[in-house]
Amino acid sequence: MKNYYLCDIHFHTNDSFDAWENANKSLFSQENVEATLLGDLEDSPENKVKLVCFTDHNTFVYEHYLKNYNYLKELGVLCLPGIEINTTKKVHWVFIFDNHSLSKQKNGKALGKILEEKVFEFYNYDISKPLIKQYREAQNTPVDVGKFLEIINEMEIDFIAIPHFVKDKGYYEVLKNDSTEFEKLHRFILDNIVVALESEQMKEALRNKMIQTQNYIELHMQELVAGEALDSPEEINNKMNNVEREKRFFETLKNMNSVVGNTSMIYGSDCHGNIAEYDKKKLFLMKSDLSFNGLKFALLDYDSRILPARDFSRYSKDSNYVIDKIIIDENGKQKEIEFGDGLNCIIGSRGSGKSYLLHMLLGNAKDYSTISKSISLKSIQLCKGRKVDCLTPEMFDFISQKSAANKDSINEKNIYDLLARAPYDREEFNKQLNVLDSNPQIDDTISPFIISCNSLIDLFMKINEIKKSSCDFNLIEDYDNYYKETGDDDSILNIFDRQRQYIDSKIRNDDEILRLLKEYESSYKKHTKDIENLLNIQEIKEMISDTKDKYIELGNSMYQILIDSYKEKIANRKDAYSKIFKKCDTIYYALKQKSSNTSRSLNSFTDNISSFIHKLSVVYRNIREKYKELSSYNYSDLVAHNKYTFKQGNNCLIVESIKHLNIKSIKDENILYSLLNNYNSTINNEDAIFKAFLSKDYGDYYLATFFPHRDKRKSSWGLCVPELETENYLTANNDKRKNWLELSPGQRSDILLNIVLLNESNKILIIDQPEDDLDNQTVYSKIVARIRDLKLKRQIIVVTHNANIAITADCDYLIICEQSSTVNGKYSIVNDTMESKNKHYYESISSESNDNKHTALEIAAEILDGGKEALSKRVKKIGYKSLFME
Repeated sequence: MKNYYLCDIHFHTNDSFDAWENANKSLFSQENVEATLLGDLEDSPENKVKLVCFTDHNTFVYEHYLKNYNYLKELGVLCLPGIEINTTKKVHWVFIFDNHSLSKQKNGKALGKILEEKVFEFYNYDISKPLIKQYREAQNTPVDVGKFLEIINEMEIDFIAIPHFVKDKGYYEVLKNDSTEFEKLHRFILDNIVVALESEQMKEALRNKMIQTQNYIELHMQELVAGEALDSPEEINNKMNNVEREKRFFETLKNMNSVVGNTSMIYGSDCHGNIAEYDKKKLFLMKSDLSFNGLKFALLDYDSRILPARDFSRYSKDSNYVIDKIIIDENGKQKEIEFGDGLNCIIGSRGSGKSYLLHMLLGNAKDYSTISKSISLKSIQLCKGRKVDCLTPEMFDFISQKSAANKDSINEKNIYDLLARAPYDREEFNKQLNVLDSNPQIDDTISPFIISCNSLIDLFMKINEIKKSSCDFNLIEDYDNYYKETGDDDSILNIFDRQRQYIDSKIRNDDEILRLLKEYESSYKKHTKDIENLLNIQEIKEMISDTKDKYIELGNSMYQILIDSYKEKIANRKDAYSKIFKKCDTIYYALKQKSSNTSRSLNSFTDNISSFIHKLSVVYRNIREKYKELSSYNYSDLVAHNKYTFKQGNNCLIVESIKHLNIKSIKDENILYSLLNNYNSTINNEDAIFKAFLSKDYGDYYLATFFPHRDKRKSSWGLCVPELETENYLTANNDKRKNWLELSPGQRSDILLNIVLLNESNKILIIDQPEDDLDNQTVYSKIVARIRDLKLKRQIIVVTHNANIAITADCDYLIICEQSSTVNGKYSIVNDTMESKNKHYYESISSESNDNKHTALEIAAEILDGGKEALSKRVKKIGYKSLFME
């Protein structure tokens, strides 16, 4: 696991002239160094300085550096050589040199010693005279930094140049008032000479100054407009000049921001041995190898490798799932593969085993029988010492390429659909929403309405079948004649007439009950209100305090009266039912006693018609229930509304997917056609659906208009959920609700990435070849930008061929896979950091060297798509200029 190292890039020793001013407080000593750099024994590791640069004023003594280097090495601290020179009274420059470069020999002499001599020559020091005094004099004599750079470049020493602005004036006072200094700094940054600026909170101060200036401009403009009618021409001219002056100043600040905005801002202690003034909270942590090259890489990727010491806790991943390393068996030998807690890139030529390694981590490598003979996973060691055989679903999120293998076994998201299709295709956008959140909040009236309509169709079809059954209604006349001959007046007409009268009476009784209920409710409410009003009067309270129970008793009495009345109605209803029953009984026994051929045929007929009416009554009753159910819908605006809520810490994004359907009037033929997909011809009436299912004609319109056009080839004749245009709305952090159509495809893809790449997730994010089928600009502007931000919050593992992802996104570790073409097709893995200068054997790179060994970065430059061309844009970071000079 790559560590975070606390760094102090500006520390003075006894070689600085001002170290001797107060021998009791400022004299550099081993005791002071240990107290400042290491601190208390109880301090946490990240609170102990692990890298220090000795940068004395205007001098460099190589022998002294070596002595300090060896002493600090025993304490676990890397000491780098350096120097601080004054180019103006306002700006000093700190130079840090590669310690390995200085140890190289030239003509039997170390480059470090040669550099020392060059520095003395540059300042014209006379070694026969006291040097401290000469150092002080040099401090008051500005030098040309360009000439000093020429000396270093001639010696071919790798270095880091950091302008150090004086503390009392502030950086913007120097740059805005000294155009020469600004132009010089701009040129050095463009030429990749300056990779960092030493200034506390520089960017924040610049932004604040820009905001303040912009507010001044707006204020002056408001004053100008408000006073234009009253001001004299001279006053107006003065105000205009103020505005123009502020605008010019704002442009200056903007230019400054463009220059320093992409430069690392760091802070060294500038310590001269005074323990009381040493503040580690002002230092920075670097996430890199503990080396000069590691420092250089860190400064060139400041947004992901440089962390202010005071903010370290913000980037803690203590609660995250993080792989520390994996143990594999590689061709019969055990090997450790290290991972960083940020970005880790699995790279290699095609067919080298990248996807196998990834799926091996997920315990899903059963389809890779060949490579598994060379490489197998023994264990995964997570941070905090936990070991597992493979990652389990709760430990990771998976995003695939367009055509990833083993899709069925991994719950994955598709990067191609997220970025290449969904931002342009609304239906694809909604499909991806369901992939990202399979459990949205749903408010759907369209589908239930269609289901209810289809239930009605089933009932209409039953009516049609029942009406086709044989029932001779002419026998009703014979039935009446039969009873006339018996002298009984109970003809069917009379029976139904009495039934009608009974029903009418029943309705009136029910209406009366409702009226009494309402009358009671009104009376009781009035009574209660009167009591409340009376109780609000103090005198009344005292008068009726003893009679409160009487009022309650009165209310109960009224209630009892209502109950008694209702019981009476119930009794009357039972009496009516009893009379009907007796009459039916009389008919039954009359038929039974006069059983003859005629009566038997009539009995058979009555059974037939009774069954017929019963069947119809059941269907009609069910239809009435469906009509009642459908009446609860808003016919003119049926809605299918899916609401997706994605939370990221304190941030919240709400995405709404809405479809509308107006059943009363369907003017779009395509919607009507999709509704009637189970019918052979489209009904042209825009209100056809409304008439068929909401006109309460018990199926007459449907059976006459729809039923004849049913598609007999299909098993279902129901309505289909129509194809409707989707409206999408997005609301971020309770901000204004925005329509999907108002956003650009780029904004839409950003939203999808924000959803899938949850910053607050504690899971490992695994991405399989995200560049497949995507253009390089999308990869660079979308994927790389998000990965650089996201790796500060969670561990990421990416399988890629793309140099932008592996290099520009600044991975912690390269995991390089190779299949040998000579050693029986065996597979192997190279694992190292980009900044490492360790050499590794890699057969696939042709080399004039017999050992064929290269750094991990050199290997990456050869095998990644776009290799050197992509890396050439990162010359200042790579540092290996030989890669680009062929």
